[in-house]
Amino acid sequence: MINFMRSYKSAEERKNEIMEAALELFSKQGYQITTMEHIASSIKIARSSLYEYYKSKEDILYSLINEIVEEERENPLEGSIRTQLETLAVESINRLQNNFTLYKILFQELPSLSNPTSDKIRTWQGHSMIKVQKVIEKGIEEGVFDSNLKSEDMAFVFKALIGQRLADLLMTNTQVVPEEEANRLIGLMWMGVGR
Repeated sequence: MINFMRSYKSAEERKNEIMEAALELFSKQGYQITTMEHIASSIKIARSSLYEYYKSKEDILYSLINEIVEEERENPLEGSIRTQLETLAVESINRLQNNFTLYKILFQELPSLSNPTSDKIRTWQGHSMIKVQKVIEKGIEEGVFDSNLKSEDMAFVFKALIGQRLADLLMTNTQVVPEEEANRLIGLMWMGVGR
């Protein structure tokens, strides 16, 4: 006897399937060209069914971003100030390399995203910078950094150095050993602001 019962996926499984399909299409076709119809078609569901899970492709993109944000750990940093900065740099590089396709899309599409999505990204970036600034402030207190320098300026140097390197990795499709790269980058920063 043939079983005509369809196999149903849980809402969570379906959402994950949609996000994976959307990410693949965004990567292959580009975010702007990809439509909800394309996404629905790629996983063989009706477009109307897709709207039961997500109201737009940007809503899907927001969920993809949210997954990365939720994965970010809040473990206390240990070791010297330099080691803590290297740890934060390693985390940034790992996040990029583990979510390369999504980062590439965000790098290209950020200017065209709506406020909720771009605000989510900026809030996430701001949270990361607060962690960096706290480490730097601790370094100033401990005499590791010149007390005449502002922690905001040193955090900017970190952000500029790491951010530019991440952009270079994205544009050249390059993978690096995160620990080695973080050591090199923080070494460059250290030469400019360390004692």
